[in-house]
Parts: sequence; structure tokens; C-alpha cells
Amino acid sequence: MKHIIPFYLFFCIAGGITALVMLFIVYRKNPRKDLFYFNLFFSAMTVQIFFDLVLMYRSINITGNFALADYLILLASVPFSFIMFTAFPIAIHRILEISKEKWRNIILISVNIFTNAIQYFPSGSSYNPQTETLTFGPLYAVSGISQLVIIVYCILLLLTGFRRIKEKAIRLLLILSGILTLCFLPGFFHDITFTMKINYFNIFPAELISVPLYYFLLAVIVVIFSGRYFIAITQLEKSVHPSEDFLSDFSREHSLTVREKEVIPLIVEGMGNKQIADQLCISTKTVNNHIYNLYKKLEINSRFELLAMC
Repeated sequence: MKHIIPFYLFFCIAGGITALVMLFIVYRKNPRKDLFYFNLFFSAMTVQIFFDLVLMYRSINITGNFALADYLILLASVPFSFIMFTAFPIAIHRILEISKEKWRNIILISVNIFTNAIQYFPSGSSYNPQTETLTFGPLYAVSGISQLVIIVYCILLLLTGFRRIKEKAIRLLLILSGILTLCFLPGFFHDITFTMKINYFNIFPAELISVPLYYFLLAVIVVIFSGRYFIAITQLEKSVHPSEDFLSDFSREHSLTVREKEVIPLIVEGMGNKQIADQLCISTKTVNNHIYNLYKKLEINSRFELLAMC
């Protein structure tokens, strides 16, 4: 076990870092809010997995017990757990254009703040430095149950709403992510309920290995998606060159302003918002507003959809 854990740590994190880099490249190419929230989710999960694997490695190879440093690492990981269980559902809400999205997000954020804050109080968890023991309070189970509910909620959203996703690449990413999550649901249930069955532990349990493995497999899916999505956008940008006549007709048809018309060819060329701002000698915030209004009038959500319309 001592020799396997370092390899396991490197194996999982290396795959995750590769996926993060590719997600960032895709987001720079197509800066849309659902991709932003998915990036946020995956970034937080990367940090969370890193903390878990460090705890596992320290417990098996260094300390042999659950030391104070381990408890501090555990507490430091809580905000990333909050981001992870908040950003992914919000990304799904954005992609599916779900009804009452704002109120769902408010409820989601409120529940996650409460359930994660519990872990900072004795009613959630506490540490005894004399016995090197982590003790779970009566409310600790609330956090675990909340996480399970959010996971099941996301799976149900994906299974019932994936047909509404217009872009094939995004649809494939979410379908594969949903299937993977569904397959690992028993493992998540085991990991989350493991600490509910005991009142304390003085060594980080090496049994909790399903989440790092899930993370690595999700990273593989993300790498494949990012690569295909990036190639598709690049090819489409090269093939699309809207003429002035087309832009004039297109603008009249959709009641676009002069500025909204001007940003279309720049978006098609693959320019980022800052590059567009420099080209038109306006602020990035103004560009963001023009693009937001443009997408709203065209009833689209991304540059990819705009390219398809041109």
C-alpha cells in the first residue's frame, strides 16, 4: 500500500491537471458561462482530490495517525467542497436553461453554505490533539446527506433534460459525465455514509478511494471533449467569413445594433472579448454587454452557435 499510494496520487492528479489545462484553452476560445461554472467545478474538485490524497498518503506513509496538520488540511478543503457541489449544478442549470434557475441557485448555495459550515463547529466535527482523534458531531451526517442529494439531483437533471442541449459536444460531455456518476453512485454512497456509521477515527481511512478514481475517469472524458470541441471551433472559424451583405441582412432580420453587427465578424475570427475591445476602442465591459445582447436577440448561448448561424 505504501508504494501504491504515491503512484495513485500522481496518476489521478496528472490526469486532472491535463483536463484543467484543456478546459481553460476551450474556455478562452469560447468564454461562455456554463463552461466557466464547469471549469470552476473541476478546479475545485482537483484541489479537493489533492487534499484527500495528501491526507491518505500522510496517514499511511508518514504520521500513522490523524495528526493536527491533517485536521487543518481537512478544514482547508471544505471551501472547495462548497464550490464543487455548487458550481456543477449551476453549470447544468445554465446549459439546460432550466425554469426558475435563479431561485434554484439561491437554494443550492444556501444549503451548501449551511452544510459545509457545519464542519467548522463541534456539532459537525472536532479534533482532540491528545488522542489524535477526529470526532464527528450529530450534524455531520447532514453534510453527507446533502452531498448525496445534490449528486442524485444532477443525475436526474441530466437524464431528463439532455435532449434540450443543442450542441452535440456539450451534450456528449454531460451524458458521459452523468453515466459515469451513476456508475460510481454506490461508491459515493459508501464513502459518504462511511463516516456516518462511526463516531470518530484516528487514521485517515484508505477505503475512501472511489472519488479519486471517479475524478481520473472524468478527467479522461473532459480531455476527449475539450480536444474535439477545440478542433470543431477552430475548423468552423476557418470556414466562416460572413460578407458585408450577409451581415446587413442578418442585422435587419434580428434587429441588431451597429455595434452588435460589428462584433459578429470579430467573434467569428476567434477574437477574445479583450481583443474585440481593443479593435473597436471600447471597454471590455461594453463588449460583454454587446455580446450578451447579441446572444439574447439570436437566442443562442455560445460563439459556436453564432458560427453555425453564419
